[in-house]
Amino acid sequence: MILPKDRDPRFITIRRGGTLTESDHHLFALWAAACAEHVLHLLEPAKPSDPRPRQAVEQARAWARGETTMSGARAAAGAANAAARDLSGAARHAAYAAGQAAAIAHVAAHELGAAAYAIKAARAAAPEGEGGAEQSLAEFRQWVRQRPIAWHFTSADGTFQAIVLYHRLGRATLARLRTQYAGTAIENLRAQQERAKARNDAARVTALQLKIEEIEDFRQRLERIERGDELKDRIRCRWKDEEKDGRPGPYAPDIDDGVKVNIRPFQENGLLAVKQVIKKW
Repeated sequence: MILPKDRDPRFITIRRGGTLTESDHHLFALWAAACAEHVLHLLEPAKPSDPRPRQAVEQARAWARGETTMSGARAAAGAANAAARDLSGAARHAAYAAGQAAAIAHVAAHELGAAAYAIKAARAAAPEGEGGAEQSLAEFRQWVRQRPIAWHFTSADGTFQAIVLYHRLGRATLARLRTQYAGTAIENLRAQQERAKARNDAARVTALQLKIEEIEDFRQRLERIERGDELKDRIRCRWKDEEKDGRPGPYAPDIDDGVKVNIRPFQENGLLAVKQVIKKW
């Protein structure tokens, strides 16, 4: 991918004079890795023994988690691009998508390249005939919509709401959400309640109490997921033989298991603002 001469500051990190935060840079890498991975199956029949494109996708995710360096991810990008050079059609575009995903560690704007090459791969692999390419592209767009990278958590009536980055979803983040953020919201409501009591405003006191109880209910549901109390509170991954009893112990997501697996406990406990991923097992 050839980057434009005048680069968008939204794709330039703050330390380099742009407006892109480190957390958003990591989100770009995760999203691009998901786009590239979606079309890797188009590459592997052409080069079944070449691990470089898949390794590039893994390196993009590892960089987002802080498990590898920018140089390591960039080297993986170069290797995936090298794998693409003697390919053609959908397989070549898929390999380049993987290379672009890993290159994001170096330059964030490569996330556009990962998506663009994934779209090219989907188009090239579309069945011949009228509407084939358009149908394939529509399916890819739907796939992207169903894989958000930030999640909107909410209490039952929306008194407390928070956005949580998917790649930081884990037990420590849940504990902080429950104690630091939701806990602070309750403290603020209780302070308002005390002022309402001082004014003898009984209606206001009652209304604030309902809001406090709503957030307390949110916190209790979240804590059950942290501990993995019941089956609906646990991660269940079919290919790890966890479907029957769920993953034992505290909430411990593996980002490579996929969004649907890791987010399911929150959806089943009614903690997400929108139900859009899980229909059935």
